[in-house]
Amino acid sequence: MEKPTQCAVVGGGPAGIVLGLLLARAGVHVTVLEKHADFLRDFRGDTVHASTLRLLDELGLGDGFRQLPQSRMDNFRLPAGSGEFVLADFGLLKEPYNYVAMVPQWDLLNFLVDAARQEPCFTLIMNAEATDLLTDGSEAVAGVRYRIKDPITGGTLETHDLRAPLTVACDGRGSVLRAKSGLTPKEFPVPFDVWWFRLSRDPEEIERVASISPRFGDSDVLLSLTRRDYHQIAYLAAKGSDPELRAEGVEAFRNRIVRLRPDLSDRVGEILSMDNLHLLDVKLNRLATWRQARSPPDRRRSPRDVPRGRGGNQPGGPGCGGCRQGSLRRRCWMAVWMTTPSLRSRRGAGCPQSSCKRSSDSCTGPSSTRSWRASSRNHPECWSS
Repeated sequence: MEKPTQCAVVGGGPAGIVLGLLLARAGVHVTVLEKHADFLRDFRGDTVHASTLRLLDELGLGDGFRQLPQSRMDNFRLPAGSGEFVLADFGLLKEPYNYVAMVPQWDLLNFLVDAARQEPCFTLIMNAEATDLLTDGSEAVAGVRYRIKDPITGGTLETHDLRAPLTVACDGRGSVLRAKSGLTPKEFPVPFDVWWFRLSRDPEEIERVASISPRFGDSDVLLSLTRRDYHQIAYLAAKGSDPELRAEGVEAFRNRIVRLRPDLSDRVGEILSMDNLHLLDVKLNRLATWRQARSPPDRRRSPRDVPRGRGGNQPGGPGCGGCRQGSLRRRCWMAVWMTTPSLRSRRGAGCPQSSCKRSSDSCTGPSSTRSWRASSRNHPECWSS
């Protein structure tokens, strides 16, 4: 039996790690489960946008983040005849948030984990794959069951139960916990899928680093993200056409790329086989309900009593997998709200605690690295446990 925690977060991506960091800084004991042995996975979200840069500054992590190897995207251009058309100019935004940083996601996650591990309340368990939800006698969600995998064979080495009054599912598009909790998203049609791959880049090429170069065909699109020593390329075609593309073979696929980008003809041979292509099954879906907290009828909370927000942009709010202790849920939500001024500005001037009538100015402390701790003392009724 694993030692209980106050909050179990399943999924060690950006949402799960940042949520763990915020809660740990607020004194909430949090355990994050990540099913992989490391973060070294290619073709993940490598763009860090202005809103995230601002959040990192608010957390006191901005200077450290800017020391990571990265490139800077200042605008987004489209080809127009013999020239280019600037579709988006990030330089028009207010400094220092007037660009998009391109950082390998594994560097970002390792950086965030290093910051989170400085907090005594934070625990990260790698190679731990959640397999089921735990429930108590009243069928309320009471934690998760997970297995420790063999990093080579993928077989199960150990099985553990992690009990927690609050469970947050950050395990991605194929969420096991979402399925286990009975939360079924509504699916919307998407007309295309994406195949990711990379080709080498000659340092003498004139394309700017961190630029995006799109090319449009009759029924397909090629997006090339220029990195320092390679092109990260996305090929977009009709959804469900992956079997057809693979049946055509690698030479036919190379020809598709050359048709859209003739200047890459000298290196498409680097696509050795169709196994070099990473399919992204693009989905568009939405959950009408973000929580599942089964409990006796006399203890159920009205939906209007549950903290609301904008999904993944506000981790710890509506992304709750289950919570039986309303006071802990309020404490977790207030931890996120107190430490991020940009989040407070999106929600309005008031405190999200329903019984609180104070404005943001009277309910928060400064936004420096540690000064949020004073906020809980200045406004203890929002942090009662």
